[in-house]
Amino acid sequence: MSGEISLLSDLSAAGDVTFNGDVTIAAGDAVSGVITPLQIRSVSGDVTFNGTIAAGASSKADKTSLAITAALGAVTFNDYVGQLLVSGDERIALASSDETGTNLYRLEVTATQINLNADVTTFEKQRYSGAVSIGDNGSNGITRLLVSRDPEVIFSDTVDDVVENTHFLDVRAIADTTGQSPTVRFEDAVGSIKPLRSLDALTGVQKTTDDPKVTDISVDPADNEGEVYIAQSIATAEDLTITTGALELGPSPDPLSLSSTDGNVNFNLGTTDGAANPVTVDGGAARDLTIVLSSGSQFGGNGAQALASGGIGFELDQPTDSWSAALFMSLAERHALVLSDWSEADLIRLFGVCGDEEDESVDPEMRCAI
Repeated sequence: MSGEISLLSDLSAAGDVTFNGDVTIAAGDAVSGVITPLQIRSVSGDVTFNGTIAAGASSKADKTSLAITAALGAVTFNDYVGQLLVSGDERIALASSDETGTNLYRLEVTATQINLNADVTTFEKQRYSGAVSIGDNGSNGITRLLVSRDPEVIFSDTVDDVVENTHFLDVRAIADTTGQSPTVRFEDAVGSIKPLRSLDALTGVQKTTDDPKVTDISVDPADNEGEVYIAQSIATAEDLTITTGALELGPSPDPLSLSSTDGNVNFNLGTTDGAANPVTVDGGAARDLTIVLSSGSQFGGNGAQALASGGIGFELDQPTDSWSAALFMSLAERHALVLSDWSEADLIRLFGVCGDEEDESVDPEMRCAI
């Protein structure tokens, strides 16, 4: 199908379905308050969108939603869905965002393979049920921005890069007001086949003062809201950053690791009375975590404190020649390392001396604590 397309009813086909023009979803409104998405289905083929997808002017109030199914094939988005929130390299101002239309209310995608080659903005939930690949269309850059503004983004299957270590994935569940429980869920591994270049997962409440950009949130961790859920391991080439109110880990018995081959792992979790909110485990089961870093990288933010307060053991898998004294002390205070594993040479490198009782710059309790 070519040219501008307005869909007024469900569409089902035995084979491939390809939209070469921009698509407007003109049906799929809620019925008596019940979400009733317009359905696009392929029984045995692929569904491909080579143009944009938008909803009507009152899609938020009407709860205009879309469900796409290719049970035996792939669903591919080659242009943006909803309002494009980026102009150049910057997110647009909140004042320029469409608060009533253009965005789908809910988007549900079910397929063997889901190719996200463009940005997606919805008013409510995004659910991707199938293996997701993060890519581009050749002209829209290497960062994919997925935003839910009433807010939940769920990946039910694996997430990987199309080309290993190439694309940045930025996932944001941003509430309009407090009390909406914004959520980002990774229910399977991320980067297990082809690692992303970087991953940013962020939940919170939209900032409305001081001329904010769309999806800006408060920089005060005490204001952080929502949850990020991580069920399986995540691997990136560069930074892996989690910004949320609370982090929950899945109960799987498989080893769980968060790794960056050439970047930092950062936890920016919410705080209560100045202390990081504890990391929890789904179902309350015991869980260990490994943070895998290269030399010169850091486990940043308040992650060590949040893991310790949640009773979760973790190991920092990193060449110790890149550690700083500040990191050593931070982990030691939280019982996240074993002092007997450290040699006198390590401690001399970190603190400058070992056993020099006249050097007041060194904590006496840390001198050669082996």
